[in-house]
Amino acid sequence: MKKLNKKTFLFAGLFATGVISATAIACAPNTNIDLNEQRKLVLNKIVETLSKLELNSKNTYENIDKLNEDAKNATASISVAALLDSDSSQKFIETLGKAVIIKNEGSTIEEGKIILNLLLTYESDDVSANLKLNITYKAAETSQPEPKPEPVLTHEQLKAIEWYKGVSETNIVSESESNLLPSEVNIIDLGFFKTPLTQLPEGFELSLTKVSNSNNDKDGELKVKVVLFKTPSFYNVDGQIKSDLESATGKVISLSGFKTSSAVDKEKVIAFYGIISGSIALENEEFKKLKASEFKQENLDTLKSKFSNVPEGYQLQLELMNDTVDDKKGELSFKVLLVKDGKFLNIEGDTLDTMTDAGKSVKLTGFTVSSDENKPIDDPGTSVPVDPTPEPGTPVTPDPGQPEVKDSLTPIIDNSTIVRTWFNSLLESYSAAANTEIFPTSLTVDDVNTLLNSIIKSPLTNATIEFKIVSTDDLNGLAKILVTLKTSDKFYTVEGNESSSETGKEITVNNLNSLRTVARSLYLSQNSLVTLKSNLTAEQAIAQFDTVTADLFTDLKAKLTHELKLEVRKTVSGNQVNAETGFIYANIYLKRNDNEFFRLDGTVVDSLEKVDGKEIRIGGFEIKIPIQELAREINAWKVKDNLTSIEAWKLQELLKPDLSFEKIIELLKMSASKETPLISSMQNLEFVSTKELLTWNINDQDVSLSFKATLKDKTGRSANKDVSFTTDFAGFLPTFLTINGKIKDDVNDNYLVVVFKELSQGNTYENWSKFIKTFVKNSKNSPKKLDNFANAFALMVDKKTPKSIRNYGLIYPYNKSDWNSITNPINEIVVMSNGKTRNNWIGANKNTLVIGGLQNYAKGSNEFARGEAWTFNPIDGTRNSTFMTYNGIRWVITDEKGFFVESTRKTVKDKNTKTITLPFNNGVAVGLRLLLQELI
Repeated sequence: MKKLNKKTFLFAGLFATGVISATAIACAPNTNIDLNEQRKLVLNKIVETLSKLELNSKNTYENIDKLNEDAKNATASISVAALLDSDSSQKFIETLGKAVIIKNEGSTIEEGKIILNLLLTYESDDVSANLKLNITYKAAETSQPEPKPEPVLTHEQLKAIEWYKGVSETNIVSESESNLLPSEVNIIDLGFFKTPLTQLPEGFELSLTKVSNSNNDKDGELKVKVVLFKTPSFYNVDGQIKSDLESATGKVISLSGFKTSSAVDKEKVIAFYGIISGSIALENEEFKKLKASEFKQENLDTLKSKFSNVPEGYQLQLELMNDTVDDKKGELSFKVLLVKDGKFLNIEGDTLDTMTDAGKSVKLTGFTVSSDENKPIDDPGTSVPVDPTPEPGTPVTPDPGQPEVKDSLTPIIDNSTIVRTWFNSLLESYSAAANTEIFPTSLTVDDVNTLLNSIIKSPLTNATIEFKIVSTDDLNGLAKILVTLKTSDKFYTVEGNESSSETGKEITVNNLNSLRTVARSLYLSQNSLVTLKSNLTAEQAIAQFDTVTADLFTDLKAKLTHELKLEVRKTVSGNQVNAETGFIYANIYLKRNDNEFFRLDGTVVDSLEKVDGKEIRIGGFEIKIPIQELAREINAWKVKDNLTSIEAWKLQELLKPDLSFEKIIELLKMSASKETPLISSMQNLEFVSTKELLTWNINDQDVSLSFKATLKDKTGRSANKDVSFTTDFAGFLPTFLTINGKIKDDVNDNYLVVVFKELSQGNTYENWSKFIKTFVKNSKNSPKKLDNFANAFALMVDKKTPKSIRNYGLIYPYNKSDWNSITNPINEIVVMSNGKTRNNWIGANKNTLVIGGLQNYAKGSNEFARGEAWTFNPIDGTRNSTFMTYNGIRWVITDEKGFFVESTRKTVKDKNTKTITLPFNNGVAVGLRLLLQELI
């Protein structure tokens, strides 16, 4: 093994804590702080005092450069003291006390002084502080002061200065990253800047790091430190060169334009209100026995469990709307309110001072009514959680008191007193010099003798000191040593008595080399930027991550010792790939086994989830051209199968002229299938025109919409790209139809005439027939698309009708005159009977293509509807209580008076029906779904 040199260790324990320790602890605001906090206070006081000392070098150095050279190599208190004259040396040692130098971080020359940068610790690796020690140079008596040379900047330094001048201190985040909160950003790369940074000088690289504690989620801003470097030199804005990234100040850029916390909150509020149904039925049997007027606020509060998805940071409040209580109908309404900081939120996410216009109104049905009305549907109730009883606390045993310390001035009378006093004078621990490379397990008794014999001396002339290694701890750099005092055949106890058994006092030698120290230095030695030459794109590289990284970090792996292992994984924070810049992001970490993982600061954690590791940028991969990548993704775009009616309604914005590029991309991203996401960079891209993005395809073979646009690169580096795709938007096609003029209605016969602009040219009946029959032919194997079609049509009509749909029971989706001229059998009856017939004597079937209207009577009945498409008969038909059977469940089209039911809840015909979801918006949707089923 390597033999220890006597200079390897500095045992700072020779100096008592002294006045500084006592003063620091006494000044602490809370004397009940833990030991580490006490150590930190003491160390900070030591550093403060040392930094203010006026220290002079010894006058044996022929010039200040020689002094600076020795200062750079001073790694222990003895070697620092050796730089100073006798007075300064004594002041330094006395003030340093039990603090220990663990690292020399270099020195600089400033106006006749040496500024020595030291990292100190005090009794624990967990406590450290930086010290700038000022040493005034004292020239030798025979030497003449040398003139201070003017700094001469190299060509590389001039390049760095010029580059920094071209970098603005402010920038805006790129569009592709603007949907992040500043606090969600962990890794910064060039793709974050909307305005590209100045091109790097040839041969230089750039480090981008997020400035600690610079997150400003409120305003959507953070700060980025940019440092220009050419390993191993890191350049500041004035050209000054630093040896490591941490000490280089570089230039700080304020990056704005990120998503703000208020925008995120608004999205959460809108989403919360958006999924709340407008009507719910009582489930609690006790509440059902009450009249609506008997239902109180405290009863309402029990319904809060129905709204469990309250956004974090908000409170849920339910408020009765007393003016809505209706005992005859057995219903009332209440408001669902989100509250934050005493303010109320409306459904648009805006903050209001009062609840008047805030929240969402919900109808609550199912109370006892005075008349014999229908009762609400029973659904399973919900259980009320019971708070667990907290575990009782356990008593705390007080720490034992400190043993009595004998006064060092007590007269020594015999050997027993001498030995006892000597053992008491031994410190509990001694610190080795920070630059030692020896691990505790490598120590031998001879090494310990060499190290401690000059420091710990026998108090008796006839007794010798022996050292025994009790235990070692490579992880923390500790060795337990038993110090014994013995004569030829006897040992002395710590009380000063003689004993035949080996006994003595156990001390700790700390600050030996440790795995924690090694881990810290290994992390620091690894550059955070690795550049390869690869034919792969960044996306391909991340997919082949293990293969790509297998041969990396060989230098670091060669330094591993004591069973340390280096592991490489994809980054655990932020994006793992940036195709635009050709980077992938990795994370390296050190471990010894599956229970010991090393963090960047050397601390050990017991699981992979707790280790931070070091973030590495791996570059040199092929860079994809953004306009080509986005064009490829748009051309492949498919709508997602689970598109909702709310999302489909939002997509209607694509019909608007002059829609922004950002809004179009947002809508396409929202509705894209998992297989066709839009994930490529969109920086500096736009559409040439957005005047007419969607065009209809309506023929015997196809009913769909085509999206067509032209992409443009705003930088002018790439040619324009045409993009297109065709879709049926998961069946929500009626959402994109435009009603031609106003809806016509007949209040006497209770019907509507709805003609769409896209189907208005020529014979509207034939156009509607082609539209609906072709859609059914292409979608007959997708019941979900047929449902979506029916609901989209119903929603469109409901929004545009002059009155509520509950005033009508029939819809003509074409001009009546266009159909009468072709196949209307009612005309034949009229002619034959020389009479007249009402326009509402018609029902839905594959010939009439109307929605709602008549159904034939059930077999054997002249009162109840059959629930099927209408077969023409001049006398057989009823408009009342019509329905369809779908998936074994009957769904209502019209009520007992022949009018469309206006809500989802009222479409349920059988009162004992229990279903997870109600598929139809209203009676119009059920009526159209019946027609679609008839056309299959």
